[in-house]
Amino acid sequence: MKKTIILLAFALITNFSVSAQKSLYEALEAHGEGAQYQEYWSVSKSETAGKYKIDGKRYVVTSEIKKLPSGTPVGFSLTKVEDGKRWRGANVISDYERGIGYPHIVTRHKYEKNGYVVIGDYILELNKVSEDGTSFSSISAIFIKIGGEAKEATEEPKEKKKMSFKEKMKAAKDKIKAATMVSYGPEHKKASDTDLEKLVSDYLKEMKAKQDANPANAKQKSEMAEIEFARKNKDASIKAYNDSIKATPEYKKMIAHRKWMEGNVNLEVKNSSGHTYWIGSSKNAFIVTEVSAGRSSTMNCTSNLYYYSSETKGSPGTLFYNKNSSCGGSVTLN
Repeated sequence: MKKTIILLAFALITNFSVSAQKSLYEALEAHGEGAQYQEYWSVSKSETAGKYKIDGKRYVVTSEIKKLPSGTPVGFSLTKVEDGKRWRGANVISDYERGIGYPHIVTRHKYEKNGYVVIGDYILELNKVSEDGTSFSSISAIFIKIGGEAKEATEEPKEKKKMSFKEKMKAAKDKIKAATMVSYGPEHKKASDTDLEKLVSDYLKEMKAKQDANPANAKQKSEMAEIEFARKNKDASIKAYNDSIKATPEYKKMIAHRKWMEGNVNLEVKNSSGHTYWIGSSKNAFIVTEVSAGRSSTMNCTSNLYYYSSETKGSPGTLFYNKNSSCGGSVTLN
């Protein structure tokens, strides 16, 4: 009876592992709106087999899936909570990034070869992702979902067996290492106790096999074509967006104000002398504009203006223009 229960449990676990696999954007959506992640920029294998050393705790970020107007996802961004600035992410509409598989399983940069994958509560940044997306060289960073599934697996008590001296020494050494490892809470500990490389490798291969066995349907083919069209026509899309902005009353008002400023705030300073002058708004040279002989320069008419015979800071200046006296006009230095 005990063997039957164990086999049944193993079958359930195996079935859950396969059915739980989601594509990149499905996994992000499953985390829910407003989900936050803790970034760790250092991920390396521990001396203890199957475990990882995760350090470099840095930013807390939120994720946002980037979509085309139709709703088709084309990337995601990770934004720092502390200042609202974009920190990491990928966009397959760009010239250099692509999504592998469809729905996308992993992203890959054309030149740097790095990419992102989302598995369970983890967003992982990978190095040297292969062209087919089934292998990678290492994990460079991990973003762990805050408040995710952090329950530790429990095992059925095993009957203790007598250990050899060598086994006892190894057990004691592992215990010391575990005690000295940095832990930032249950989510971090769970990730550290996970064979991350195997987790990612198994996921990539299983998802590739799953997609190979289930070719894209009509809807997915349409979405793939839409993404390719958007990539090829992104310049036209940007122009269309800019044109729509330029057509707004706010933009037209801004342009009109700029033109008014040019005609009402600017002053043209002409240098008709035979030598160079430097122009500034303080009695002694500080921030100056060079006006060579026979040239002119546009200055702001709302300040007093002085000319200097040298650009050296502190050089005495001679007042030649009183503020607001000739806005939109010109003045000549002889």
